[in-house]
Amino acid sequence: MFDCYVRFNFHVGLAVVALTRVTAFNFNISLSFLFYATVFCIAFLGYNFIKFFSLYLENRFNKSKFFPLLFPPIIIALIVVFIGLSSFTCAALGLVFLAGILVLLYSIPLTKKRKNLRALRGLKIHLVALAWLIITHYLPLVFSETVDLDNSIFLSLQRYVFVLVATLPFEIRDLNSDDFQLSTLPQKFGVRNTKLFGIILIIFHLSISFFIIKTPLDFFIIESFVLLLLMVLIFKSNEDQSEYYSSFWVEGIPILWCSLYVLLG
Repeated sequence: MFDCYVRFNFHVGLAVVALTRVTAFNFNISLSFLFYATVFCIAFLGYNFIKFFSLYLENRFNKSKFFPLLFPPIIIALIVVFIGLSSFTCAALGLVFLAGILVLLYSIPLTKKRKNLRALRGLKIHLVALAWLIITHYLPLVFSETVDLDNSIFLSLQRYVFVLVATLPFEIRDLNSDDFQLSTLPQKFGVRNTKLFGIILIIFHLSISFFIIKTPLDFFIIESFVLLLLMVLIFKSNEDQSEYYSSFWVEGIPILWCSLYVLLG
């Protein structure tokens, strides 16, 4: 059951919801359970589409193995998304549509050689960060009556940086399996320099909070703890990491972040 929870992207869905909730905390936005359920289902469907469509393209998709387990949750998720989106504003629907376009461009081949945007040199990590930014940052802001535009700009930059950093352990893990033409950061600069880059980005993230946004002390302490933990996970990541190192522990960082905010009240 745990393996299915991770492998079929339920954990990713919760991580996306958690990071969306962090945005709601930052801007004091009240969002409904249906909104969070819709965000979870969007992430769940999107990530499973990316995963299983790629297996289909590689002729490694075993329908008898995967679909009996995934079919009921997918049907339920589609129903929830349909109900949830019916209550969204035009602006919110536009953001979901844009994120969906990114998922399609990430997965569907654009040429006869089965090349998609993911295959373009150095673009993979930025597509992921942009999709997460749209859903976890801009989508909840659409439902806010008042938004501090200055803080929104810096917080969106932080969110983009956070997702980039959290993606690095995955790129290190996939160093030997990724096509070299992807030109991922570990392929281009090496594992050591990639880790150093991640640490610099974390320091940059915290600097924005402390010097520019001036995050309240209690929130800043939680944010610092979460990012320092992510820094440790990046530092300890390698090509031979355990099966759940990135897919569970690194992916769970947003869930920890949100949980600490909830405990803070």
